[in-house]
Amino acid sequence: MIRARLMWWLENKQLLPPSQFGFRSNRSTLDAISHLVCDVQLGLTDNKTTLGLFLDVTSAYDNVDMDILYQKLINKGIGASAANNIVQLFCERSIFLRVDGELVGQRMMWRGLPQGSILSPILYVIYVSELDLVIPEGVKLLQYADDLCIYTTSRDPSTCRELLDEALLGVNDHLGSLGLRIAPHKSILCPFSRRRHSPFTEEVEIGGMLIPVARAVKFLGIHLTSKLDWSRHVNEILIKRNPWFYKVREAKPKSFYRNITRLRTGHGRTNSRIHLFDPLTLPACPHCPEDAETMTHIILECPQYEADRNYLLSSIPRDVTSPFNLDTLIAEEKLEVYECIDDFLDKIERSL
Repeated sequence: MIRARLMWWLENKQLLPPSQFGFRSNRSTLDAISHLVCDVQLGLTDNKTTLGLFLDVTSAYDNVDMDILYQKLINKGIGASAANNIVQLFCERSIFLRVDGELVGQRMMWRGLPQGSILSPILYVIYVSELDLVIPEGVKLLQYADDLCIYTTSRDPSTCRELLDEALLGVNDHLGSLGLRIAPHKSILCPFSRRRHSPFTEEVEIGGMLIPVARAVKFLGIHLTSKLDWSRHVNEILIKRNPWFYKVREAKPKSFYRNITRLRTGHGRTNSRIHLFDPLTLPACPHCPEDAETMTHIILECPQYEADRNYLLSSIPRDVTSPFNLDTLIAEEKLEVYECIDDFLDKIERSL
């Protein structure tokens, strides 16, 4: 009931930005993708370059500040009493910690929106609803909750870069004021152009951050390539019809199929996923207590496995577009990549 009334108020008063497509009536991921694809296609038709920056916000829901959220609700015209009641639903959450195998007493949570709550998505949308205000003229923004894409089109790629540089500085400053931050190594810069040779190398500094460059990107479930030829997405659909393991021509141990299948589906047995079903289990990495143990953290981030990770990255074929992004790495659909990842997991004595 709270969500329904909150959504009615926001939509009736037109308090949400047009760039936000997440969890709103009559808007979907396809609407957001359609906006992006139409602008890119128009640019390609006119022999222009569209530079798309797909941003990853680190632990977006977990870092929502309740005091700021309360003020955002007030600014949207929500009464102080109602706003306070909504915020208190999340301020008074209790958790238990497991330290050295022992359960530590009850603790109160004063920060973050819980994953799975019916109110969390719309409250996050309210939390970042002023992001449009920092986007400069000539740059467009697409949002689907915490999935962000900023892009611009021009005949001169350097002009695109300058505009995105200004936009990213504004976005980063605004998110920083909300207690959120961008993960540069998980973000992707994708140039959409008919040019044979892109002026952008493996990494580009934009907004003071080094952003990996890729010729293909997955956004809101759709695989987009730099020439917008849909080949990657069609192949992905065909692969789903024919499971990936059909490509395996020689016998592999059962653990190989289990690890790769769980990696592809996102159902790995990591602490962060186990925590979703067993709240008494800590989501943190045993080696990095401040970071959640996800598959990305294990394979690409945890300093405990740095030596083995360096060997993994050196073993990945050179034609892989973005070896530092796990989603892109998996989407490559290369058996050699899967074998490298499985070998890495075997070396660190970890199974998914």
